[in-house]
Amino acid sequence: MMPNTSQPLNLKPLMAAYMICTMTMMAFVSIIGPIARSLSLAPWQVGTVVTVGGVLWMLSSRPWGELSDRRGRRVVLLSGLVGFAIAYFMMSALLVYAMYYSLSVWLVFAGLLLTRGAVGACYAAIPSAGQALVADHVIPEKRAAAIASLGAANGVGLVVGPAVAAMLAQHSLELPLYVIAVLPVFAIGIMWKILPGKGPTPPQHLNPLKYQRYQITQTHGHRICCHVLRLYRADHGRFLCD
Repeated sequence: MMPNTSQPLNLKPLMAAYMICTMTMMAFVSIIGPIARSLSLAPWQVGTVVTVGGVLWMLSSRPWGELSDRRGRRVVLLSGLVGFAIAYFMMSALLVYAMYYSLSVWLVFAGLLLTRGAVGACYAAIPSAGQALVADHVIPEKRAAAIASLGAANGVGLVVGPAVAAMLAQHSLELPLYVIAVLPVFAIGIMWKILPGKGPTPPQHLNPLKYQRYQITQTHGHRICCHVLRLYRADHGRFLCD
């Protein structure tokens, strides 16, 4: 599908939201160790909680991408961000409550599995639909650079998120949970403002019969190829299809 250049995409706000969400996602990793010790969680339980978020992130990426093809990038990105914010808030609230009140270790473990899993599953919408949004609105000649910019924003979030959480944890273990849980709200505000309301427009020069054939080709051929390439991509991939 040809990119919709009639609606230029401002990449900087998208990069900022991308970085904020990655910061939020990865900040948990740097503070779960001391929190787990204070809650008497076993090392294997902590490892399982961290792993389940990554596994559901991986498994949810393709369904989110397919949903964004059907419902639009804006709907999927905002839905994923809202779900991500709610799930992260619930996970933070669970940990803060468990640190102040005595809860069963197994109850905390089960709650973390559910909430961290939801965090990972919802986060998957952001890179999936975000990269698709770039493919929709950026011409092929500039697409690789745009995707690389998103990758750079992701890398900054990977570094800054754990560092900020670790610095805040010097004051108390609860403080980074309070602060980090608020960050997705800023990402939602950014994306709500800058996301285009409609997806890419189809080629207008085609007559109805040819356009119907064009839609069938795009749906069953082009998208299948793109999904295969996405599965094979490295470092969050690159959109190789026009």
